[in-house]
Amino acid sequence: MPPTLSKPNADDLWATAVNRLDKNLRTKIDFDHEKIETVSVVLQLTENAQTECDAKAWRLRRKNGVTVSVRDVLAKVIKWVNHFKEIGDIAVQYDPGYAALPWAGIRFLLQIVIGDFQAYKFVLESIENIIELLCRHAFVEELLLQFSKAPTKGPSASNPAHELRQALVQLYTSVLPYLAHARAYYQQSTAKRLVKSALLQPSDLEESFTVIADAQSKVDRCLHVASVQDELDRHDGLKDMVAALQAPVSRWSDELNKITDQLDKTKRREILQWLSKEPYRKHHQLIREGILEGTGQWLLSDPVYIQWKEESASSILWLHGIPGSGKSKLVSLVVEDAVVAFEKHQQAPPAYFYCSRSPAEPARADPEAILASIARQLSCLKPGHALLQPTIAVYDTHEEEGFAAESLRLHETCKLIVRLSENYPMLTIILDALDECNPATRESLLSAMEDILRESPCLVKIFVSSRDDQDIVYRLQRYPNLKISSHKNSSDIANFVESETGRLLNSGKLLRYSSAQQMMKQKIIKRVASDAQGMFRWASLQLETLCELKSDESVLERLGRLPRTLEELYREIFQKIENYQSGFDRQYAKHIFSRLLCAQRRLSSAEFLSAVSMAVPQQQLLRNDQILDFCCNLVVLDTQLDTFRFAHLSVREFLEKQEGYVSSSSNAVAAETCLVTMLGLAADPFSENVLSKLGYRGRIGNAQLQKYSYAFWAPHYQASAGERKQGHI
Repeated sequence: MPPTLSKPNADDLWATAVNRLDKNLRTKIDFDHEKIETVSVVLQLTENAQTECDAKAWRLRRKNGVTVSVRDVLAKVIKWVNHFKEIGDIAVQYDPGYAALPWAGIRFLLQIVIGDFQAYKFVLESIENIIELLCRHAFVEELLLQFSKAPTKGPSASNPAHELRQALVQLYTSVLPYLAHARAYYQQSTAKRLVKSALLQPSDLEESFTVIADAQSKVDRCLHVASVQDELDRHDGLKDMVAALQAPVSRWSDELNKITDQLDKTKRREILQWLSKEPYRKHHQLIREGILEGTGQWLLSDPVYIQWKEESASSILWLHGIPGSGKSKLVSLVVEDAVVAFEKHQQAPPAYFYCSRSPAEPARADPEAILASIARQLSCLKPGHALLQPTIAVYDTHEEEGFAAESLRLHETCKLIVRLSENYPMLTIILDALDECNPATRESLLSAMEDILRESPCLVKIFVSSRDDQDIVYRLQRYPNLKISSHKNSSDIANFVESETGRLLNSGKLLRYSSAQQMMKQKIIKRVASDAQGMFRWASLQLETLCELKSDESVLERLGRLPRTLEELYREIFQKIENYQSGFDRQYAKHIFSRLLCAQRRLSSAEFLSAVSMAVPQQQLLRNDQILDFCCNLVVLDTQLDTFRFAHLSVREFLEKQEGYVSSSSNAVAAETCLVTMLGLAADPFSENVLSKLGYRGRIGNAQLQKYSYAFWAPHYQASAGERKQGHI
């Protein structure tokens, strides 16, 4: 006999849902538990399980191979149960006999699941989803009460609040059968359960949960139609409650603040420098420069990104797109998003790395160096803080064996990161421009990342950006991914073009002779933004090119025939440089490009100026602004590291295809500079005579450039190949 049900109160949605169930299903539902007591039991069960989980690092694997952190799922359950208890008064106003039904079912399932997480992995995640649903919709029911107090127009059946109420009842009606089926299923004997599992694909439970998901989607649509935000704006208390519900689950451990290492600052610095010397923070600061406020928010609010960030599964999210589409800028926003979460004690700090293809910075394309930098960042909570024991132990072992000077191999660093992960509730690893990593070895970096994902006892989130290189596509296409398109970033492009046009106009660089600046400004913004096709780099160069024009007519003419691709735009700029009237200016530009193409280490701005000034004998030292002017926005000054760089990888790629800038030609230029510098140090009659014939007088280069010349003259000379028979080398 099913329990006798009284006629439900008009506001008791759970009672209404129960009355919609058929009699056979109602017999499987337990009405005997008091809600508040049951909720407290669920909380206690979960907290006890999480304590045990912390000690055993429980994980489970989904059918698709994705690893799920049991600790993280339980943390979410605790979060939602606590929120439900805080809502308290909202839920208590209904008949506790009916509102207790789902909690009684959850308590039963939780007791079963805690006994064997791996066997009941699907049910564990479904429990977390249902508890979140119960919490959120207890709050929505309060909104319904607020709606019921407001005047309505037209018949009640067409009222959005009425539609929302019906959708909630339908959702509750789908939750109860799921809990009832699960209870009946797990009350069977093990033998019967095994037989049933073998016969049903997919299982009854998974099908029932799909019904819940569909019903939830309808509730979401009704919430949107019901203009919930208007109601929230009138109730500060409700707004605070929504903010609490939307706050992410804490993936932080106070134990991280209690770590000590008994080391002084010098020893800590020595160990960290042994792991990696890469200035990863300065790389990040450089990328962050110039980001327009408010841009990139489409990524942070994208459902794929949010799911990757919030779900309890260890996973990789791959951001990919064409050259110049702003991938690195977006990655810097992801880093900042994680840093903000750390500052709020919601998670541990992220470990990140910006790859770069440049012979002057070989470590930024080397998988071993990249992973070593990640390990360094994970070795302490903040710069200057105590080091984690696994890093100290690895260093001590190498020191005792007499190999402290040698860096870790890739597999050793990977094992170290896995050991470090034991100290964290969650790791966040962010890797930009994977395509700039050495193509011959980057597969090893991807394999290491997957090993970390698979073997770390904690939750691991890895964010990777790259172009669509085929080997990367092959490895990452099976993971969640986001492709940058003009559809996604069109608003960012428009804002960037408008802001940059205004800046150039205010500085007097653009339209300085125009008598119709505002009209011309709008024409420029409209055309450049619409033709950019998602490429910030293209838009930026087009605006810089327009600055060179002297009349409105020439600007309009240019807008009518803008180069369509970056390649065409680079070719146009390169042709302009090649056609400089002065041979000296052309020579300077060639030396600048050549040195950047083949430099064997990062040169300070002073070293670089000294080197390229030798393009013309007896010339005074060039200035920073002259370097930038010679190269027409193809080269920039990195103020963070005081070095010149190509403005974008695509500039390097373009030049490498041009006659006169192949590797042998660029290295010949560098070798000649090194040779002249070394002769200048010789201080003997023969060397002075040679330099005199070449037009040089006095001391050549600075001390740092002299060190560079001694160290890298031979590699440049060897790489110059057939060019050795020409020129001065």
